[in-house]
Amino acid sequence: MSILKNNKILCIILFIVPFALLVLALGLSFGLTNADKKTISFGEIDNGQVYIVGDKASKNSDGTFSITKYSDVEIVIVPEKGYKISKIFVGENEIQVTTGAGDRQYVKLDRLFDNVKINVEFSLISYNVSTSADENGTITETFSALYGETKVVTITPNHTYKISKIFVNGEEIEIKVADGESQQISLENISSNYNISAIFEPIEYKITNNISNPSYGNISAQSNSECNKTVTFTVLPKYGYTFDSPVVMQNDTIIPITNGELANTYTFTMPAGNVIINVTFNPYQYTIKTETSETTYSVSKTTGTVGEEISIIITPQEGYCVDEIIVKCGENLVEVTDNKFVMPAGNVTVKVTFKKIDYSITKLETENGAFDVATSAQVNDVVEILINPDTGFVVDKVTVKHNEESITVSLDNKFIMPAGEVVVSVTFKAE
Repeated sequence: MSILKNNKILCIILFIVPFALLVLALGLSFGLTNADKKTISFGEIDNGQVYIVGDKASKNSDGTFSITKYSDVEIVIVPEKGYKISKIFVGENEIQVTTGAGDRQYVKLDRLFDNVKINVEFSLISYNVSTSADENGTITETFSALYGETKVVTITPNHTYKISKIFVNGEEIEIKVADGESQQISLENISSNYNISAIFEPIEYKITNNISNPSYGNISAQSNSECNKTVTFTVLPKYGYTFDSPVVMQNDTIIPITNGELANTYTFTMPAGNVIINVTFNPYQYTIKTETSETTYSVSKTTGTVGEEISIIITPQEGYCVDEIIVKCGENLVEVTDNKFVMPAGNVTVKVTFKKIDYSITKLETENGAFDVATSAQVNDVVEILINPDTGFVVDKVTVKHNEESITVSLDNKFIMPAGEVVVSVTFKAE
């Protein structure tokens, strides 16, 4: 009996223990699916948001989320505009940030078995402002700027250079400053990367002609030049004009000039500024010479300029008149009108020749004889009167008059011709 009783007890024990274990196992299983929840909480989130993806988590009144233990959960981190994800912590563990600036990132938590706190830090996005310029100027060096900042890029040409072109992100922008000045580009509320480049070129300074009397001549010169370049200009006086030495000025500074290889050409080195070429033209004073030393004529001036009227003053000696007036410029004759000529572009010689005047001799009628005399004579000529009285008559009187003035007649019936017309008469008387 004792043995059987013991066997029964053993059987009961063997039945009860597995059953109890089964009940315990069932009880544990029932608790995991219905009662054992885990909490997900978030630290203070600034400049972004964090969401739990899907509907596995339920939001609690304290702002945390509950999720079944051992469940998988995915969260999404979304930065605000202008910000990027800087750091991600799941509990004490930092998770690598794998997205670019401004992009969202997904973080998956596999088989969550404990409460977890998620902290996310955001920071402003840093943008790159890349700059470049050629060797003829400078530009603000490449730098970084945070989202929303305003930065200024300054472009400055070297001395004697100007800004030629500016490109911002490949597009050419307007140049708003004068030659040689700096230009600033304001980048306001930066929200992207920038690439800014500048090209420079030499300044073309102006060359201006200043002619005191442009009707007398001109200047042939280029209208502009770069600094330190050699500038050649030619002074072009009109025919018959000359000019004073040219003067090149930059403001109040005289720029040295040198004579060029050709006539009337000059050169100078272009300074760093606009210049003015000053030239004064003058009529050339040509000489006027008389060919002989006779005092019977002269000229109103001994020098003259082109186009000037010159008078020939003629005072012939008594009994003489002008034979010929010859004015020459080189081998060319110059026209003379009313004893005047217009000054040509050259030295001239004036020659006046004279000739004696043939004055008329008038013979009056007579009776009782005849006489003969030349019809004309020149001053100081000896004029002979040939007299032939009729038979029985002799010469009574021989008279020669000039303007009612008697001219002396010699015994041999001769007289000196005065400077004027004369009247000759002979009268006869009986023997």
